[in-house]
Amino acid sequence: MTRNRSLFVVGIFFLVVIIFGNVFWRMFSQGSDEDFEKIKQAAEANLTQKQTTATAATAATAPSVPDTLGATTKAAPENAVTAPEDTQKTATSEADKTPDETADWKTYADEKNQFEFKYPTDAQVVCGGDLYRVSQNFKTWKFRIFSNKAKADLQTWYNAEFSEKERKNCTLTDSVTLKVGSYETKYANPNSGLTACDKAGYFSTGDSKELVIRAEIGEETIENVTKILKTFKFLTK
Repeated sequence: MTRNRSLFVVGIFFLVVIIFGNVFWRMFSQGSDEDFEKIKQAAEANLTQKQTTATAATAATAPSVPDTLGATTKAAPENAVTAPEDTQKTATSEADKTPDETADWKTYADEKNQFEFKYPTDAQVVCGGDLYRVSQNFKTWKFRIFSNKAKADLQTWYNAEFSEKERKNCTLTDSVTLKVGSYETKYANPNSGLTACDKAGYFSTGDSKELVIRAEIGEETIENVTKILKTFKFLTK
């Protein structure tokens, strides 16, 4: 009797435990799901707010897209500093400058025929009438000054100054190798290698055309003669 009663009590105890345990499990399980759902909704709302804020900030700072397809226009910053145009030109001109080899040359000035030119310090200039000889490093070349009272162009003056026999085998063409100052310069050369040109040489006249210079290279190189004659200036008006 006592044993059966004890078994009955134990059975009732386990039944109560099972019933109440199921009730408590449902209660706590439902509460946890609700709390988890609330946390999840709050996190999603916070994430949505951050994304909206970031999108608005990006739209405010992003550069405008050009209407024309393929155009790439980028505005310069307001505080950008650019070098003035004059400063840029000055920098470029300074870089392009080359040393002037004639800076320390001597100047030969002729009062009679009113002209001047520069020549190296180790060269010598000898004048005899209207004929001038320039010697340097044992090489000599010369030039002569002619009057051009009619102020004719070089071709007309050349034909009038020299006889037909003197200029018979000569052709007067524009000079592309030797220059006299910044003036018009022509070259009288033989018509062919089989003929001689008695009045060959380089001829030039100033702006006023009152004088004509005839230069003959002689023993010197055309490069050295050109360096000197490029400094030649007619002083007559």
